[in-house]
Amino acid sequence: MKMKELAGTGMVEVYNNQYLWNNRQKKRIYNAFVDIWGTEKLWVTIDRANLNFPIKKGYKYDSFIHWDYDPDTKPQNIQGVLALSDQTDKNMGGFQCIPWLFRNYETWKKTQRKDRDKFQPDITDIEDKIVKVPLEAGDLLIFHSCQPHGIRPNLSKNKVRIAQYISMMPAEEENESLKQWRINSWKKRIAPEGYAFPGDPRKLEKIKYKSDIEIAREAKLTNIVDIAEKKLGISAEHLDPYGHYKAKLSFDYIEGLKKNNNGKLILVTAITPTPAGEGKTTTTLGIGDALQKIGKKSTVCIREPSLGPCFGMKGGAAGGGKAQAVPMEDLNLHFTGDFHAISSAHNLLSAAIDNHVNWDKDPKIDARRIIWKRTMDMNDRALRQIVCSIGGAGNGYPRDCLLYTSPSPRDATLSRMPSCA
Repeated sequence: MKMKELAGTGMVEVYNNQYLWNNRQKKRIYNAFVDIWGTEKLWVTIDRANLNFPIKKGYKYDSFIHWDYDPDTKPQNIQGVLALSDQTDKNMGGFQCIPWLFRNYETWKKTQRKDRDKFQPDITDIEDKIVKVPLEAGDLLIFHSCQPHGIRPNLSKNKVRIAQYISMMPAEEENESLKQWRINSWKKRIAPEGYAFPGDPRKLEKIKYKSDIEIAREAKLTNIVDIAEKKLGISAEHLDPYGHYKAKLSFDYIEGLKKNNNGKLILVTAITPTPAGEGKTTTTLGIGDALQKIGKKSTVCIREPSLGPCFGMKGGAAGGGKAQAVPMEDLNLHFTGDFHAISSAHNLLSAAIDNHVNWDKDPKIDARRIIWKRTMDMNDRALRQIVCSIGGAGNGYPRDCLLYTSPSPRDATLSRMPSCA
């Protein structure tokens, strides 16, 4: 970080804390930037928070005015400050700016040296034009990047200035490299580095926030029989265990539930997952955890994932963070083996049809009109349209072999396994 003057101003090197993201996703904040830019497709910048305590005795801090962008570069951006505490007392540290310099920049620039600092103006003769902006908790101040601004020293006795820097800009969805960089920086919690950003040299956020697989592997699992008996009131005799942490319910038990009163159903559907993997499963598990937290007896019902999403954009289909199902690897890969068993049965019928055609049995089947598809629970694009039975008469009649494969969320035209598979 070249802007050393920011040291000691209360800048907090946190970029991906959930509280910061909660504020970034507030509807009213988003709408404010939508009104300015005139588009709903926005990307949020990853910035910090400010915690400006009263200055200690013997410590001197002279506030400074600066630009975060060289005002001569185009295009410019807009920036925002969200007040998290009342900052109406002008003696406490808070936002200050020089609107006069913003309006008269081109004229002012002609009076300055050619080798001047492009990020810090010399304000010797215009200090009287500094405006101290009072803010109340919840106020959002949005300003143009060409507006020179800064943090003033906190001269109060016991008041703390707390603020979060938030800005949004039009999304560049066609810029694939930038989009992937943003996704990767969020997933791996890579802090911004630059003229005014020191990054995260101690890697505190990387250490504190673990990956999905780290969280899943560190989770202490409870035996499925204990969960069934103690939390759901289901005795072990109704369980068909698959190891220590998975089990199926018997049909007799499910049929016996019909005489019970219906519970309340929350349906989570029609969610397109984000590149970070936040979709139906993450939302569903989070709701289940929340209901348990407030004392409700909740049970989550999610489908077994196919291997398409597991090896696609999301990388898994068991939720994310601390809202995920465990054992995560089992759920993503094989679980109870039902998908594989159904695929094998489906493909057995495909082989039986081919055998019927090969031996010219009655009733006669026109090989050109066979629409029964083979299946593979995998997002394997190479197998979506293939020619089969080549290599001689012993391999049957050469023809197009239609194959259902699990789709990737990115595919525009999807081929899904049939409902029977």
